[in-house]
Amino acid sequence: MTEKSISDILINSLVKIKTEKPIEVKSPAPIVVSEIVQPPSPPIRENEPKMLTDTSTTSNRISGRNRNAQGNWDGRIMKLKAFFNSIDLPTDEIRLSQCEVITDVQKFITSHLSYVKRYNGRMTFEPYLLRLEKMKNILDV
Repeated sequence: MTEKSISDILINSLVKIKTEKPIEVKSPAPIVVSEIVQPPSPPIRENEPKMLTDTSTTSNRISGRNRNAQGNWDGRIMKLKAFFNSIDLPTDEIRLSQCEVITDVQKFITSHLSYVKRYNGRMTFEPYLLRLEKMKNILDV
């Protein structure tokens, strides 16, 4: 068995590549568009149910207010502050709903009151006010 160097192997490979018949590649025939067809527009139905995400959000449905209705919550905030200052806050956890569990009532009230004061009247922060009112209703019993 004879030993071949790497250069001999490469040279032989190149010679084979150059002597082989080249592969011919044919391009496909061009696509010709003769007419553009527009899809028919859907019929307009006046009594069709609207999606909830069109104009309402969860908090707006809860409070019954229009999405663009910006209000002033000063009166509601003052009543909540007066109520929470007049009672002894419980140290146990409180369940506002099946998914809302408050473990530190004092921290909950402080943080939520700061949000509703800072963003007074902005509908995005109305759930904070609604949770405070829910807490008030639970503690008022």
